[in-house]
Amino acid sequence: MERTTIDLWFGAFVLAGFAALLVLALKVGNLGADNARTTYRVEARFDNIGGLKVRAPVRSSGVLVGRVADINFDNERFQAGVTLALDKRYGFPKDTSASILTSGLLGETYVGLDAGGDDKRLADGDRIADGNRNRQLPALAATLGQGKAEAMAARLRAVNPGLQVEPIAEFLRDDRLREVLAAQPYGHVVDAIDSLSPKVFLIALCRELGLPVVSAMGAGGKLDPTQVRVADLDHSHHCPLARMVRKRLHRLGIRQGVEVVFSPEPVQGGILRLADDEGRGRSVLGSVPTVPAAFGAACAAVVLRRLAAVPPLPKA
Repeated sequence: MERTTIDLWFGAFVLAGFAALLVLALKVGNLGADNARTTYRVEARFDNIGGLKVRAPVRSSGVLVGRVADINFDNERFQAGVTLALDKRYGFPKDTSASILTSGLLGETYVGLDAGGDDKRLADGDRIADGNRNRQLPALAATLGQGKAEAMAARLRAVNPGLQVEPIAEFLRDDRLREVLAAQPYGHVVDAIDSLSPKVFLIALCRELGLPVVSAMGAGGKLDPTQVRVADLDHSHHCPLARMVRKRLHRLGIRQGVEVVFSPEPVQGGILRLADDEGRGRSVLGSVPTVPAAFGAACAAVVLRRLAAVPPLPKA
């Protein structure tokens, strides 16, 4: 009798273990009870989807509103196409934007939706885009779906039809970046990369090749464009990105002589979103239209001043 009781308890323990493993497998595989719900499908395009996988969650304000149904690659625009199956219980405005995010430093990658203000709702077969139209000059309704490099090149040619522009729709790394910089006798380099490792590599490579460079630090989470400043990287402050870049460059023996555009404005708490761009590990902070524009104008001013050999104005 006693042995039978022990066997029963052992069997119950094993069954409980199998049940726990099944629940874990369903969670990891994103297989849940939401499968049976009626959905409508929309498409989003991204320059980089990181570790996003089919069946990954689609969330809005932290609420699960759908799943990733399919992932493909556009051979013409060189972008990832992501099909989202959204729960029909949730309607989103036509101007909703999408971002690739993670739930934490080691959490699952998912698609985040930020609802817009359009009166019309997304319908089956519609396309949504990343949220750049409020902060990037070439990101217009007419350029939705175009690659950023081509859209920017078209914008520049519209300003000056005689301009020689060679857009490169690639995520440049290491040897390829070295190849691009060595291909032309560039007069100046503007670093506007928002990912730490390639940003540091570009600055260090410019120093190695003797190319003048100005680097834009973090504009995300900043609200006041009047606080944007130009200084040596070692004199920048209250900028997390600048601190990390400075630390990496110090390891490479570069301690001064890197001019940067930064803002000392403190970032308000609670607005950081962690994004996991595969191999690009970065954090995402929303930006208002005025601050990135001020950063760009400051970078342009540095380049024009250097090309014209105009000495910098004395600091107030």
